[in-house]
Amino acid sequence: MIIYPTPPGGKRGGYVVPIENDCWIVTLVGWQRDYPPNNEQGFLDYAKSLPVPNLYEAIKDAEPVTPIVTYKFPASQRRHYEQMSRFPEGLMILGDAACSFNPIYGQGMTTAALEASTLNDCLCQRLRNAGEGNPIRLTQHCQRAIAKVVKVPWLLATSEDFHYPETIGKRPKGMRLLNWYIGKVHALVGSYPLATLRFYEVLHMLKPPMTLFEPGILFAVFFKRRFMLHSHELDMNPHHSLQRHHVRVLERLKH
Repeated sequence: MIIYPTPPGGKRGGYVVPIENDCWIVTLVGWQRDYPPNNEQGFLDYAKSLPVPNLYEAIKDAEPVTPIVTYKFPASQRRHYEQMSRFPEGLMILGDAACSFNPIYGQGMTTAALEASTLNDCLCQRLRNAGEGNPIRLTQHCQRAIAKVVKVPWLLATSEDFHYPETIGKRPKGMRLLNWYIGKVHALVGSYPLATLRFYEVLHMLKPPMTLFEPGILFAVFFKRRFMLHSHELDMNPHHSLQRHHVRVLERLKH
C-alpha cells in the first residue's frame, strides 16, 4: 500500500493498493463531508487537488476497469460492554458490534482478528483453570481483555479525526499535543525512511503507537532541518529513496 498522507487539518487524501490481475485499487478520501466525486473527470480533478501530487501523477494516464463506488461513513463508535456490572454469561461481543472504525484507516479487520485471538486465549485459559479446579467467569474476563485490544486502534482513529475542530466527541487530555506531534511525523513520512517504516508498522498494528516516539523520530521531529542535512540514510532524491523503501516495507509485511 502506498499512502499519500494528508497534512494535519487537510480534508483530502488517498492511497493506492496493488490487487489481483496486475491491477491497483485507488481510493480518494474526504473528511467532514468533503466527498470525492463518483465520475471519472471529477475523480481525477479531486486527485489533482491533493496536497501531494504523486497520486494524481500515478493515475492520470491509467485505464479504469470498474465504475467508481462511493461510501460514506458517519462516525466511529465504541461500546463499553466491559464496564457493565451484569452481563449474560457465555455471550461475547467483538468486531464492529464492540467498536466500529472509519474504514479508511484500515483497522477493522485487523482489530477483529486480534479480538478473535484474545478470545482464543481466554478459552484456553478457562480450560486450564477448569482442569486445576479454578474456573473463571469467562465473559467478563474476556470482554475486558477485548477492550484492551480495542484501546490502541481506537486511539489511532480518534486522534486522527480530532485533527478537525468540526469533529464531535469528547477530546481526551493531551490530544492537541499528540495531534501536533503526529502531524510532524506525517510530514517526515514522505522523506525520512525510518519514519515511513514506523508509520507503516503502527498503521498495520505490528507495533504500538509509542514506536513513533523512539529517539530517531523524536530527533527528526524537533531538529528536522539539521537532521536532514546530516542524515546518511536518505537518498539525494527523497522520492527515489521512498519508492525503494515502500517496496521493502511491502515485502516485509508479506512475511
